[in-house]
Amino acid sequence: MVAIHCTGDELWERIERAVDVVNDRLRRTVTALDAAGIRGNVFRLWVAQVDESVVGNTRAGGIAINRSDLPAAIQALESSEFLHRHHNVSRRAPSKGP
Repeated sequence: MVAIHCTGDELWERIERAVDVVNDRLRRTVTALDAAGIRGNVFRLWVAQVDESVVGNTRAGGIAINRSDLPAAIQALESSEFLHRHHNVSRRAPSKGP
């Protein structure tokens, strides 16, 4: 069981700071991509337009862009102090059949 170490106003302030950090990151992302002329879809913004009741507040945010825009997007975001991390996706080898 997790011990609760803050309550009341202190807890609400922590929650507000966490939301502010995510919102700031989102604004910086959109600003950097817009300035670079990269059209994309930031999932959280799209979800908010469709159904605001399901908007989440997580550190990880999804962005859909054209694959051809990836190098420019990386450059634009790195210039806004984001760090690009390449994740290898392992895929199961196709079966060779009987």
